[in-house]
Amino acid sequence: MAASVASYTWAAPGSNPQELVTQAGAPTAAVAQYINELIIGLIATADGDTNLAVTHNWNLNAAQQALLIGVPQALGTPGQLSAWYVSAVTANGATLTKSTTAGSGAAGPAAQANMVLLKPTTLMQ
Repeated sequence: MAASVASYTWAAPGSNPQELVTQAGAPTAAVAQYINELIIGLIATADGDTNLAVTHNWNLNAAQQALLIGVPQALGTPGQLSAWYVSAVTANGATLTKSTTAGSGAAGPAAQANMVLLKPTTLMQ
């Protein structure tokens, strides 16, 4: 089994007070346009799991990608985060790559991590 995104979590657009939505799949483009923060839960099941596609569906242009908008930022302990890095960015997601060192898979702390993707409002871009 390969590395995978276990969950996507975001604040439900228009909810008051804000309610969190957590699901296995990425938000659709219709929903994603209203989301400014997306938390993803990553799982690697073996040391050899290397690549993981993360989808945000924000349809970022080249200038936004150059500003690293939509690039996953790590949340968690150093042991969880040291194995993962961003290897590619696209208009609708990013590719994360994990080292294959011993313990970076299911047996190690790097097997599971959370990352956050931020999309600033147009006032900040």
